Amino acid sequence: MNLETIYHVEKFSQNQLDDVNLLLEHGWVLLQIGQTNFRYDVHDFAVGADKIFILGASKTIFEDFNLELYQFNKDVERAANNLAFRINRAKEDKEREKRLGLYSDVFEILDDDLPF
Repeated sequence: MNLETIYHVEKFSQNQLDDVNLLLEHGWVLLQIGQTNFRYDVHDFAVGADKIFILGASKTIFEDFNLELYQFNKDVERAANNLAFRINRAKEDKEREKRLGLYSDVFEILDDDLPF
């Protein structure tokens, strides 16, 4: 990737390696690995620094896959699975009520879990 094609850059700490790997799997490019300033303890001894990862993406790659879009899609999928589970459960409850003679045609599904 040429530097001219970089559209978006993000910085990650070593605690966010899962996000770094996820972005790399989807076409993002590792631009630099560095470290933060040294941390010092109460006696002013340097105890280490955290690694940082700088990743970049072109406009098309960023629009196709970024962490915000990934999280939104996960939320939508989770909400859809939850809604499907609740609909199936309501159907089973209605069938059981019908067998017991407590029949009603009304489904009560709330959309509180939908992300939109």
